[in-house]
Amino acid sequence: MSDIVIRFAVYDDVDKLMETINNHWDANHILAHNRDFFLYFFGGNDHQINMVIGEDQNTKEIAGFLGYIRYSKNDCRDYSPAIWKNVNNNDSLLGLKLLLFLIKNIKPRLFFSIGLNPNTALPIYKRLKYHVGQLEHYYRISDRDEYKIARIVDKRILQIKDSGWRILLIPDFDAFKTIINDYILDGKYPYKDKDYFYHRFFTHPIFHYMIFAIRENDFETVSAFFVCREIEKFGVKILRIMDYIGDEKYFAHLAFSLQKLMDENDYEYIDCYCYGMSETTMNDAGFVKREKTDANIIPNYFEPFLCKNVELIYFTNITENFRMFKGDAEQDQPRMYDRSLC
Repeated sequence: MSDIVIRFAVYDDVDKLMETINNHWDANHILAHNRDFFLYFFGGNDHQINMVIGEDQNTKEIAGFLGYIRYSKNDCRDYSPAIWKNVNNNDSLLGLKLLLFLIKNIKPRLFFSIGLNPNTALPIYKRLKYHVGQLEHYYRISDRDEYKIARIVDKRILQIKDSGWRILLIPDFDAFKTIINDYILDGKYPYKDKDYFYHRFFTHPIFHYMIFAIRENDFETVSAFFVCREIEKFGVKILRIMDYIGDEKYFAHLAFSLQKLMDENDYEYIDCYCYGMSETTMNDAGFVKREKTDANIIPNYFEPFLCKNVELIYFTNITENFRMFKGDAEQDQPRMYDRSLC
């Protein structure tokens, strides 16, 4: 009989979990040192943490852990597994057992994640018959002589036209609740309620996000919105689109506004990792698709910075009417505890 008991984690496990992450995951990871951020990221209700653990009943040490993210507080069961590690050398299947325990107990409607390790996690999801693939990566560069973050060999900048649609910065959550109607959020996979956006973007303890509403001309009615984050490196700035909610056709109207945003803020480029958006729509919005053979380098990693094109592998149990972006799962989260090293 195994001495490992699998259960949901509770608040009393937090210090031990952080120690396990420090010793067996990454000693410089923010989740190993910053308790406030750990509770922000995995805090569930007043008692339970959004993690499954395997606990050694003899030593009381954590033999493995699997975190997860919930996309709404209602009965809609859309989840993403997150940080996942088996540290028990005596049970090579513990990681799989943690995953199966989570699936059995949360009974997800939608179950997906991004950034799979191709050597460990990817084979498991393939074996479980999930749909796997790679996010598409789109970008639009500014027209300049020198690029400090990107490496541009082929300067491809699509011509755009003004469709008459405009964007409006949503300054805070109170404005968000007023401006964004529930019908924009309904019927999406994953379903994200307003509490999700409040927690994920408006109250993030480290990153600052901007949310823009999309509307036609000066009409008050908002048809869609997108989330982005500005990053500064080497004395220049870029903008990364992290999420988009709304009918795909409205994204195609962003070209003029995004170019204006790029010009006003002197962004070196704007990029977007996504699944579920057509290449035609992205082209209409001014973006070109980064192919695997692309000579240009549009970096993904900034903690620490790595000047390399990165393919983000995903899995999902639903493909129709489903979108995911860089801001989903655990992708756009701080990694390094020492922020000066970023």
